[in-house]
Amino acid sequence: MAEQQNIAGAAGENVEVIAQQLEEVVLGEDGQPLSKKALKKLEKEREKEKKKQERLAREAEERAARAAADVDYAESNYGKAPTNMSRVKTDKQWTEVRAISEAMVGQVVHVQARVQTSRATGNKMCFLVLREATATVQALVQVNSDTVSKQMVKFASGIPSESIVDITAAVVRPNEPVKSCSVGDVELHVSALFVISE
Repeated sequence: MAEQQNIAGAAGENVEVIAQQLEEVVLGEDGQPLSKKALKKLEKEREKEKKKQERLAREAEERAARAAADVDYAESNYGKAPTNMSRVKTDKQWTEVRAISEAMVGQVVHVQARVQTSRATGNKMCFLVLREATATVQALVQVNSDTVSKQMVKFASGIPSESIVDITAAVVRPNEPVKSCSVGDVELHVSALFVISE
């Protein structure tokens, strides 16, 4: 009796092994088992697809890590200003564009003007030409470590022409005079930029 059970158990195991081997046999389009060469090719394709999926997952993980590390530290220094409707009176002393001069180099000024042109130079610098009446001045939005981020430069480069902006900037003497602006002996290095009206 014990021998019959052992024989039956061995036969059952053999059946399971044979069934498993049949499941492992890969059939081609014609229903016949694939040759060794075709099996190797299929295995290479599977390995290639596996590596591709791993690479895509790794790249997605790296993009997510970069996005998490790319924190916008200047988000409070730019954007679209909410409608004021004269509810709040600020103590800002506004400077007219035509009044900006070389004597003001080193001072921080607040200017409200129209954007005549907006020109990005890469993703770290954007030039704006600001106009108030007939006076124009060049403003520079450039990435730095504390007040201007890449996102702020991107925002500045996307401001439509004729938008009214509120800018806080330092008056700086440029390396060479700005010939395209009526106030050409200085330029504004922007630290805060808000769109009042588009």
